[in-house]
Amino acid sequence: MTNKTRKYILEYQRTHHLPDFAMCNILCIYEPDWNKYKNGRGFTLTTFNKIMFIVNTNTPLP
Repeated sequence: MTNKTRKYILEYQRTHHLPDFAMCNILCIYEPDWNKYKNGRGFTLTTFNKIMFIVNTNTPLP
């Protein structure tokens, strides 16, 4: 599920041409954590981060 969610969030960023700082604001995380998440290096989103994505984008996660 984590890889599916990561793939969906990165595809959302790519599709909507959002810079990294905008994704940090949407997910309420710091940029170093976003870079770890984006590259798949030992950082996973919390339930709060996932809820913030849904609330800020009005898009359900898979």
